[in-house]
Amino acid sequence: MFAQTNRLASGVAVAACGELIGAVKTAPEAPPRLSDSNTDGLFNLALPYAAANGPPAKPEEFAQLAELSAQAGALARAYILSGTGENGTLTPEQRQRAEHNFIAYLPEIVRVYDFRLQVAARLAAGAALFKARMPNEASDDPAVRAGLAAIETETRAIIAAVLSLVADRNIDDQSRFDRMRLLSSDVDDFSAFLDTEPSQELADQALAAAIAEHNPKIGQLLKNFALAILR
Repeated sequence: MFAQTNRLASGVAVAACGELIGAVKTAPEAPPRLSDSNTDGLFNLALPYAAANGPPAKPEEFAQLAELSAQAGALARAYILSGTGENGTLTPEQRQRAEHNFIAYLPEIVRVYDFRLQVAARLAAGAALFKARMPNEASDDPAVRAGLAAIETETRAIIAAVLSLVADRNIDDQSRFDRMRLLSSDVDDFSAFLDTEPSQELADQALAAAIAEHNPKIGQLLKNFALAILR
């Protein structure tokens, strides 16, 4: 279990993620691909299985898991922005390149999305338990409130990103279905943690995607998610 790993393991993950990001930036026209020899192993180090799978996170794990998720997010951005120059606001040409990259490097990007989604589910489940058990005085602690707010913000952003991916018809149906199925498997953890307002926003996004969806299997998963996140 991730709870039993030490800071050295987390340091290895961050270092591996940094190595991948550096490789993407060094060779923006030919970044590391999962189909390359050794790249899959480096991804396994950067996105450790033990961090993404397991029971609800304990409070002492929150910061470490958040760090791994943030570093993974930087890796996804590196692939998406590869070759754009990353100079602030993207020009129309740079935006077109980023959109191309999203499709071209989809295997690597969804690997990151899946990891971050599973980490978010563990954090949400752990934060929900923490909120339910913490004494009243703890709820007034600014540090505690800020920590829970950060987990909520990150959780909302990751779910919204996955829903946007699922709604993108430029992506093949199997990839969209797989992402939606993974999101659906964690919906109880998310609904237990998120308050009404963020849950409603995500439900609205899922329903809008369901209305426009041409694949009935994906559409049904979107509808089911919208109902489940509101519970």
